[in-house]
Amino acid sequence: MPGVADVRSPYADASAVSKDGTIGYATVTLEGKAEAVAKEDITKIIDTAGDVRTGGLQVELGGEAVRGAEDKGSPTAELAGIVAAVVILGLLFGSVVAAAVPLITALFAVGGALGLIVIASHVFTIADFTPPSRCSSGSASASTTPC
Repeated sequence: MPGVADVRSPYADASAVSKDGTIGYATVTLEGKAEAVAKEDITKIIDTAGDVRTGGLQVELGGEAVRGAEDKGSPTAELAGIVAAVVILGLLFGSVVAAAVPLITALFAVGGALGLIVIASHVFTIADFTPPSRCSSGSASASTTPC
């Protein structure tokens, strides 16, 4: 399959299968970093996994590559929240300028936290489901990856 370098069976590692044998996971290693593999190749992996789903078999995918290939919705909820905050704070403080101060402070706090996570990802192992880190090792499984 294009974009796939290796598939590790759940039976290759005893820790990849639950004690009762009902849950297991396979690790798909991609050719290169997740962002370097074509979206079409990742979509083909997702479609292949979907094709083997049956009533008795549940297949789930995770990892940076899968998240990057999935359709992203518009940030409607976030924008609605910001607009609601501006309206409510504007009514409470009596001016839009006064209402903007806490919002700007919050944006700087979020930006600072994201920046610290990115810096920390170069020193520590950060789980690949930590969205701001955006680090990937080319794995399509939900595992922890060093940056």
